[in-house]
Amino acid sequence: MYMTAPKIDVAALFILVGAVNGIAAQTPLSNAVDASHLEGKVLFGYQGFFRRPGQGNDHWMIQYGEIPGPSTPGDVQFDMFPAVKQYPDECLFTTNFILPDQSKAKLFESNCTGVVDTHFRWMQENSIDGILVQRFYGQFEDESFLQLLDQVRTAAEKYGRSFAVEYDLSPVQSTDFSNVVPELLDDYASNIAPLMTSSAYLHQDGRPVLEIWGFGIDKNKLNAADCATIFHALRSANPNPYVVLGIQWDWAFDRTQNPDYYNVYLQADVIQPWAVGPYNDIDSYEGFYQRTSVSDKALADQLGIKYAPSITPGGSARNRAGNGEPLGNRYNGTYFEAQLKHMLDLKPFFFFGAMFDEFPESTQVIATLTQNEVPPAANPGFLGIDNGMDHNYYLQLAGRYAVDISEEGDLFTLRTPNFSYKWFERNPPASGPRPRDDSGLREKVNKDECKRLKASRAVLISLTSAIESRRQNAMIADDAAEPFATVWQQGIEALLRKVSACKKEHQAIYYEYLDRYHRRP
Repeated sequence: MYMTAPKIDVAALFILVGAVNGIAAQTPLSNAVDASHLEGKVLFGYQGFFRRPGQGNDHWMIQYGEIPGPSTPGDVQFDMFPAVKQYPDECLFTTNFILPDQSKAKLFESNCTGVVDTHFRWMQENSIDGILVQRFYGQFEDESFLQLLDQVRTAAEKYGRSFAVEYDLSPVQSTDFSNVVPELLDDYASNIAPLMTSSAYLHQDGRPVLEIWGFGIDKNKLNAADCATIFHALRSANPNPYVVLGIQWDWAFDRTQNPDYYNVYLQADVIQPWAVGPYNDIDSYEGFYQRTSVSDKALADQLGIKYAPSITPGGSARNRAGNGEPLGNRYNGTYFEAQLKHMLDLKPFFFFGAMFDEFPESTQVIATLTQNEVPPAANPGFLGIDNGMDHNYYLQLAGRYAVDISEEGDLFTLRTPNFSYKWFERNPPASGPRPRDDSGLREKVNKDECKRLKASRAVLISLTSAIESRRQNAMIADDAAEPFATVWQQGIEALLRKVSACKKEHQAIYYEYLDRYHRRP
């Protein structure tokens, strides 16, 4: 039998809402990435393949065990120098390159806990959701990389970021194929599947994400039949993965020119055309976007396949090639920004940035020395990011355009950067003294108020659901539940507006700081 409906005092209810706000303000709110879905994520490729000289498969130098320093062209495998001040000393080693201040340049080793931890802290500070860790075929026995995978898992869980594994099959050849599938399946079961139990491991539709990269990239090395064999073997593995397929950028032409490859592409859950190479400046990118990206996205939608193209901040591989070609050009960041803007227009299934840490091809977005900080000697010669830029400028730029799928629907909205007062302590202006109002600016960016409002809204949603559940179970009468539900729904909507306004204000202050003190003058 229903109880008599009490008279609802609306003012009293809003006092209750205020009390809920107070409770929520005392409850920590995590900004952890939801790793249960891939959709809407902003991810970067992660190599993790730099080692100290003589300590494994190193990609700083071509000669195993050689200490980096002035050398003949082709020995040095990188054109840009990492900025290493934020890495722990135990993760660095000294080279023979001399910096402008006459000190010896240092490089980092990827499989050092402090390096991986720093990388994930940077992701958190700049709203980057996570990484796809490249697992190269042919290097499965490298114990230092298995160590790195464990470090990635730990750091991702610590900072609330996400990760998944990408099998890079660029070394695979059809002329030497007999052991490829057994080795892949053994590695998947022994080393990768255990990682998929992590709370930070990316999933989609309840399945762990796995990228398979390299189909159609070099058709002379890996034929379509072997691509299909690899795909079906991994797709049927346990646990059954949600497959992202890294393919050639002009994949749509294979519909008529190479249908055997095309038919493999169609079986993927997501396709990721590799677009590093077909354009190299803003004009060529604009043409590529209009001619290729837009039509490719439309074709993928028509085929019912998710589409996630790659973008890059620029590249340079002069020293690696050893052929005297000019160093690359990042066009003051405008080249990368043009791609980021168009991705917002295109609305891909997720964003993939190439790459997070790939110094050999100069596509990295992490901390890099400026032009006036690199070793000045012409042998072999180095490229820096623009003088006056923050070392992490390109990572900050990516975070600035990072997007979320809105809580209110399938809409892309600018994400609030995840940083607070400590971010400013670690990221002082690139040059010149701090302005007198800097302290006040730092205080203004504290996100506690935004977090409190968001937590309050979550509590109200829970209370509303509880009222509705009790109504459906006849624990309270409809006319008793209705006033509660109505008022709380109004409170939810009001709090949502406040959260949105708070985020916009917070973004404006953050970008004011970057524009005034960190960007190129």
